[in-house]
Amino acid sequence: MKAVLSALALSAAVASIAHAEPPVWMQNLEEGRRLTRDASRMIRDERWREARLLLDWAVDKRPQYPGLWLALADAAARTGDAENARAALDVLDRMGFGVDLRARPDAEALRALPGIMPRLDALAGHLDSVGDASLAAELPIPGGVPEGVAWDVDGEALFVSFVRDRGIRRVEQGRLTDWMPDAELWSVQGLALDSRRRLLWAVTSALNETPDLGDGEQGHAALLAIDPDTGALRSRFDVDTGDHAFGDLVLLSSGEVVVSDAVTGELWRLRDDRFEVWIPAGVLASPQGLVQWDEDTLLVADYALGLLRVSLADGRVQPLRVPPGTALLGIDGLVLGNGRLLAIQNGMQPVRVIEIAIDAAATRVVDVTVRLAALPEFADPTLGTWAGDRFLFVANSHWPSLRAGGELLGDEAPAAPARILQWTP
Repeated sequence: MKAVLSALALSAAVASIAHAEPPVWMQNLEEGRRLTRDASRMIRDERWREARLLLDWAVDKRPQYPGLWLALADAAARTGDAENARAALDVLDRMGFGVDLRARPDAEALRALPGIMPRLDALAGHLDSVGDASLAAELPIPGGVPEGVAWDVDGEALFVSFVRDRGIRRVEQGRLTDWMPDAELWSVQGLALDSRRRLLWAVTSALNETPDLGDGEQGHAALLAIDPDTGALRSRFDVDTGDHAFGDLVLLSSGEVVVSDAVTGELWRLRDDRFEVWIPAGVLASPQGLVQWDEDTLLVADYALGLLRVSLADGRVQPLRVPPGTALLGIDGLVLGNGRLLAIQNGMQPVRVIEIAIDAAATRVVDVTVRLAALPEFADPTLGTWAGDRFLFVANSHWPSLRAGGELLGDEAPAAPARILQWTP
């Protein structure tokens, strides 16, 4: 029997990040990846007992990665270990992972085991939609690939950033206005509005997917402060050495700004008009969304590691402890407001918006609740923001249709217009 199921579950290749003295979570990540590669070779050769042993070790190193648990369930089934196959499926069920294996030819070994079908029904049930969200705005920019949003409470307007369109637009009453920033931009991702100082902060990067780059521009990035009323550029901090992808940012209560770099794993910090690396490469893998939890605590969503805390005073980093069977990998947007910590988890199956409850000291995750999942409007949702009691977010960025140089898959813009959805608790 071909090893299709497990091979698919293990197919993603992720580049490692070197560091002289990596913290234990980075060591676990790299060891888990090595074990996964070794297990993949065993699976291709249908050496199931060796594969199962390697996968047992791999899930110990990367317990939040659903693909490993799925592969372990398959390998256990193929070696006749019904108990461990059921246990692995139960972990996936607690994670809320959705997959329908009830008729797939590559899941025959699983279906042949006793006590499996109720578990397969449960996993298929996670593919059903959860919750309701309504339309806040449609963005008539075909193939623009929207990414970030920021709400201007004073102007009752929403700012939206674009990756392929290389810009920022202002939305009022659900419609685009003619407001445009007076700045040279590459692909724009995270946004944050400082209402008190009337500054719209934005990060822009010359990505592989950015169209019309000049010679030598790829890998450059910048942090900008823009007047949200006039579009005038107030300040700009360029990083023109190395390869960078500034994905998101957070405005701290002090007025400082922290930026995540998904390529290098660094966190950059603007303070006293100096924009420089704060958390160096090798401590984080792929930082994405950022929120300030309290005066000394920054929360970071790392796509490969989950949720971590960083001390704003001394830069100490520590992963949050999570309950068994919890998956917080694949989080893009992270937003705190109205007493709720929301995350847009576009690296999960199904894609979902979750609410994360953590303890007051921000050391452990207490609970995870799915608020929205598998909505028909979802097509790689990205970042969000609170607007009063409404949570606004990009529902269908169409990132998967974007290719190098800004080319679109099939040379056509996605048929569905990009949409901003709103969810009210």
